[in-house]
Amino acid sequence: MQARARTGTKILAVLLVFLVLAAISLAAVLRSARFKDWLVAEISERSGFTVGVESIGFALPLVLIGHRVDVRERGQFHFSALNVRASLNPWSRSVTRLVIDQAKLAIDIDAVKLTSSAGPRQTVLRDLVVKDGALLIKRGERTLVELEKINLRAQDLNFGAGSGLKLAADVPQLNGMAEVHVSGRPSELDAAVILRTKPQAESRARNPSRELIRLDVKLRAPDRQPIDASLQSQFHAVQYAGNQFTGSLAAEAKIESDLSAATFTGRGVLADFPNSFRALPINLPNGALNLGIAGRYSNPDKLLTVESAQLSAPFATAVVTGQVEFGSDITISKAKLVSPDLPFALVGGHLPLPFRRWSYDGLSRLTLEAQGPWRSPVLKGLIESDSVRLSGDHIAAALALNAPFEWTGHALRIGELKLSAARFAYAPKAGWQGGAEKLELLSTLDYQAGQPTKMAGRIGVSGGKFNSPENTELGEKLSFAGPFELTAHPAQETTTVSGKFTVDAGELLWGKFFGDLKNQRPVLQIDADYRSGVDRLDCRRCNLHLATVGSIEASGSVERFSKNPELRLKAASKDFSPGGFFEFFVRETFKREYPLLDKLAFGGQMAFEFQLDGQVDQLKAAGLLTLTGGAARARSPERIDWRIGSIALNLPLRVHRGSQSRAAAGAPRIGTLVLDGIRFGAQSVAPVAVALSLSDNELRVHKPISIAVFGGSLVIDKLFWPDLINEPKRVSFAAEAKRLKLDELTQAMNWPRLSGTLSGSIPEVQATDTLLSTRGEIQAELFGGRIGVSKLEIADPFSSLASIKFDARVENIHMEQLTQTLAFGRISGILEGAIENLVLVDGQAAEFRADFHSVDRGGEQRISVEALDKITVLSSGENAGALYGGLARLFDSFRYSKLGFKATLKNDRLTLRGVESRGGQEMLVVGSLLPPTVNIVSHTQNIAFSELMRRLDRINKSDKPSVKQ
Repeated sequence: MQARARTGTKILAVLLVFLVLAAISLAAVLRSARFKDWLVAEISERSGFTVGVESIGFALPLVLIGHRVDVRERGQFHFSALNVRASLNPWSRSVTRLVIDQAKLAIDIDAVKLTSSAGPRQTVLRDLVVKDGALLIKRGERTLVELEKINLRAQDLNFGAGSGLKLAADVPQLNGMAEVHVSGRPSELDAAVILRTKPQAESRARNPSRELIRLDVKLRAPDRQPIDASLQSQFHAVQYAGNQFTGSLAAEAKIESDLSAATFTGRGVLADFPNSFRALPINLPNGALNLGIAGRYSNPDKLLTVESAQLSAPFATAVVTGQVEFGSDITISKAKLVSPDLPFALVGGHLPLPFRRWSYDGLSRLTLEAQGPWRSPVLKGLIESDSVRLSGDHIAAALALNAPFEWTGHALRIGELKLSAARFAYAPKAGWQGGAEKLELLSTLDYQAGQPTKMAGRIGVSGGKFNSPENTELGEKLSFAGPFELTAHPAQETTTVSGKFTVDAGELLWGKFFGDLKNQRPVLQIDADYRSGVDRLDCRRCNLHLATVGSIEASGSVERFSKNPELRLKAASKDFSPGGFFEFFVRETFKREYPLLDKLAFGGQMAFEFQLDGQVDQLKAAGLLTLTGGAARARSPERIDWRIGSIALNLPLRVHRGSQSRAAAGAPRIGTLVLDGIRFGAQSVAPVAVALSLSDNELRVHKPISIAVFGGSLVIDKLFWPDLINEPKRVSFAAEAKRLKLDELTQAMNWPRLSGTLSGSIPEVQATDTLLSTRGEIQAELFGGRIGVSKLEIADPFSSLASIKFDARVENIHMEQLTQTLAFGRISGILEGAIENLVLVDGQAAEFRADFHSVDRGGEQRISVEALDKITVLSSGENAGALYGGLARLFDSFRYSKLGFKATLKNDRLTLRGVESRGGQEMLVVGSLLPPTVNIVSHTQNIAFSELMRRLDRINKSDKPSVKQ
């Protein structure tokens, strides 16, 4: 027994040594270069591929290890791996397990050809493991699809008469695990792909994971017959890139046996769209998105033809046709998309700035044609819409548009954009607001990524309006049109605007000014940059032309343009018409408040150049103002004909609005004013030259103005406006008249002819907004005596309700001259007296106290019958012609000893007293002791002053009183 045991032990030892030697020998052989070369050549010959390997190793029990393996077929595919471990089964002469590290497979889909199997050869692979692999699908040198980080495990791979495959792989992009089941022969192949959610570690053994995607494919390829393929897929709650997809897909294809051509149809449904896209920037009705497609593919031509692709969703439908050529580069041709009900918000999101910042609500019709390389096709199309609501950036409007466009690479061009906006409104909470009933735009638009967006065309606005934040500046019923160019620089937040706009109609209210623009036809020419980031307008040229006023040219900048503008502008004009400015801006606005303005007319041509700085209500202006060929005259010379035929002005100025501190001290610059061709009626006046200055709102005349007129002279001195801009009615001066001939003065003024002279001195005249007051006295020598006027005041001097207040006294007036001048009959004698606190409103006395009486200087004191009659009419309202008619046969005049009256007027109530009271009677005329004599008694001691004026008017209109014979 021991001998047998020793014999057995020796045999086992020998076998073991043999096996070890055999293993060592096999390992040495397998690692040898000769075996590597033989194996590579054998595999290459049998497979038809070019195979390369850097080295071959061996591991127990029977595992071949290839390092840096490279397998390729020229022009079709290329496979490489860091390590390939193949477990061999010598009994079945097969590979039972294959482990591949860092595999990379690149396939050229243009070169791959499917070939039929020569026989029922069967290949079985029980286990396939791929670690950190990559798959590239290419067309020539261009990569179409690239998948990285592939890790998969497949079991029971069975190729041949009874092909089969079971594969499991991670799909990290979808956070899931994929299962692939393939069964059947190559001519009848069935495949199922199932994507499940990754199971949690604790539940992996108990419950299968939820299905995300199921894809069933059937392939029927009978020998030398067309191949039928079908696909059915369901997917539910698939998460990708933050979005979630649920739906189905079904497709069928018939492929020629030589793979030369194929036809296909397909149907797909994507549920819960667009809610499943969380990042979609617009709101659209939610529902199912349906796709139906039919087409064909030609392999020799590499041409895919989409005969019909129909898309439908709750918010839009579309039909697509076209061709795709898979040559060296994928090319699109004859592609066309038609969507009759596309939400315009989808279009607006692709517009250049600032348009894509706005919101759009409404449908549009889109026709789109595409051709060219698929990465940069040329797109041509047309967008039409009858009603789209626009909102954003304080803008709102109802739009209708027609926009043919072309998109090439990164460039968009709209050839002839026709846009109509109704009820356009720009309404920020603070700042200026505007709008229009209708806005029409015809323009081109050019956009290129990274480049400015350009628009050029013509715009027209009707029913336009605007208003300032305080509603003190308004424009309404504006209608204007003109060409424009607009360039937007989004990176710099700058928009360049140029254009020329003509206003055909409109009404403008600016403070107290109101004007109708129809006859002025304003023209605005602009070339400016608006910088939205800082709300500043940089104006290279901003010119305004008014038909009757002239042109103003401006350049500079406006800060806070849309809120509280602050100007930094240069303004100039060479053809400014003061007459046109007065007619449009002054007369129509202020003639009711200041009737005097309606009686003036101006002419000439003005030029100026100003620097404007500050906000509108605190604006400062400095520069030079000139006037040539100026003229001023009475607009209606039928009453007072006066004219200044030539006015020349050269005035440096520095002025401001509002209350501001004075500028730096320094002598103001002196200007000149020359008046020539002065005429009052038939009177001509010698030229007048004036030195004046306008600085810090102070207008000052530096020397007395002396005017030789009416046979005498008029001197105005110390003429001064302390604040011409803010308080133009506040003025002071001194005046002196020296022996002006009243006959020439009254003739020029169309007054009753008077003789004598007028002299006076007013050392100070002060005018404010509501009152003009004087110190001093004006004296007139007329009717052989003197009349003095003092305490002259004018309330609201320039308004329609101006009132004049003064005191007057008369001395040594020869009544015979007075009554003959006034056609009041004939009264001889001397008149003296005074009137105090006389108030005249609209040319009528409203208040006074008067005392006038005759003074016996030893001369004749007589009164004619005509004068007696008129005095009687004034005092009693009755004509005394019958009473005095009999006396007139004997006497034409009567002696008197006293004549006069005392009167007080207030509130249209006149209290009349005579020169003497007798027995309760007020005597207006007291007869003399010597005949012929007469007494006149006032029978009306209290009378309405208006009634007295009617009586006086009756006297003036009546003929000389008739005297009965």
